[in-house]
Amino acid sequence: MHLHNFNQLNPRYFVRRLDYFDCKEWFCMSDDYKVVSLTYLECYPTRSRPKVEVYTVKTGIWREVIFPHNLSCFYIQSKWSQIFSNGCVHWICTSDSNWSHYSILTFDINTELFGEILLPEFLAQEHSLKISVVGESLAVIHSSCIS
Repeated sequence: MHLHNFNQLNPRYFVRRLDYFDCKEWFCMSDDYKVVSLTYLECYPTRSRPKVEVYTVKTGIWREVIFPHNLSCFYIQSKWSQIFSNGCVHWICTSDSNWSHYSILTFDINTELFGEILLPEFLAQEHSLKISVVGESLAVIHSSCIS
């Protein structure tokens, strides 16, 4: 016989008003799962830092994580790619409303700390970037054909 630990997620945590952009991703480290939620006000998404919440399945609790003000990059779009590698979530992100400068936003699942990886200048100003893992390395791919 196999026993499984089952926690039903409370649906009220997943309901958001339509004037927000919300990005949620499930990630697993060791024997627990976490959901990371970044919520932006739709009116000015590239001017305000996201509200960050982390849900831990074991505890069944949402906690707010403060987004650091020293990071220049803070806005991600739901259609942009993200990768979970080496214990961190990696997103392509931008720092301004002109979409003219990109870098990689990181979130360490264990420490729940954000970081930023600067891209080489020839990629930092390109559109249509995708993040991926190749072997054991993080890769940023640029193509005008990425959808």
